[in-house]
Amino acid sequence: MKHFFLSFIIRVIVSIIIVSPIILNAQQNIPGMILKSKHLNNNSEGLVEILPLFNKSVKKKGHSTPLAFGMATSALMYEQAYISKDLKVRGTVNNGEEDINVFARGGSMTQNTVASEFKAYLKPNLWILPFLNIYGIFGYTSGQINPNLVIDGIIVENPFGPGDLLTIDTTIVLDEKIKYSGSTFGFGTTFSIGYKNLVFLLDYQYTVTNPSDLDENLNNHFLSPKIGWMINTKADKLDLMVWVGSLFLSNNQSFKGEITVSEISPELVPLFGETAEYSGTIEAKQKWNLLIGSTIIINNHHNAFVEFGFANRLQATIGYGFMF
Repeated sequence: MKHFFLSFIIRVIVSIIIVSPIILNAQQNIPGMILKSKHLNNNSEGLVEILPLFNKSVKKKGHSTPLAFGMATSALMYEQAYISKDLKVRGTVNNGEEDINVFARGGSMTQNTVASEFKAYLKPNLWILPFLNIYGIFGYTSGQINPNLVIDGIIVENPFGPGDLLTIDTTIVLDEKIKYSGSTFGFGTTFSIGYKNLVFLLDYQYTVTNPSDLDENLNNHFLSPKIGWMINTKADKLDLMVWVGSLFLSNNQSFKGEITVSEISPELVPLFGETAEYSGTIEAKQKWNLLIGSTIIINNHHNAFVEFGFANRLQATIGYGFMF
């Protein structure tokens, strides 16, 4: 993890350079409707007054509402520990007539698997209600799985017929790094309401990544509740919000690789052939972590935020944008 933040900064700079012609707004940390707000400028005019719905009546009562439209960009990088599960080894042999797949599973196993991901998003969004936003997600994901598995013994299933089990007393070390990247698409929604200085946000998003080097798509669920506090900066048309919260991230993944059978045990070569494939899944040890962050809002249009996650998952997120 020692190069985590340096790597994140470099990737974010590259991403900003690439998408800078269309950078507009980072969405998920913007306050929605705030009752009796004394901070956000409620005189800002958007492209339309009909959205968010009930916008005029809410503003007449002295409450602040967000501008209707936005286009978001943000960059996220995280690293955390995982548990490897469902490890299987598959070999292929020929019995003289046809190819036969032979499977084995690991016996006892010690592990220290770590995975990291970098995500860059564009998020067109719309406030359909003063407290409810919906958005689309278009982006890019790259990641790396670092398995460190030591398997003490493997169990061969059905080596000589149905129901047979063959235990091989050997040790297998799987530590080949697995890298992947691909386009990411999804959608999300943000619920946000506040009273005077206090703001509550609840953000959910779902993404699907089609990685170039993995067989299956990666499906991610994000859920993040936050409580924020508006700070009086004493500067005209400048508002600052700080928050604490947490993030639930469901991102189970699969991995696979190839091993030389004779390096495991020569007696397995007749059963598995010269090479065999291994595969498995990884699941985060802890799906929740804690968050702290801050958003700066300029003239109710421009905004930028930074967020850090800790406890169970090391995480950093930044974004910048414009509402209209």
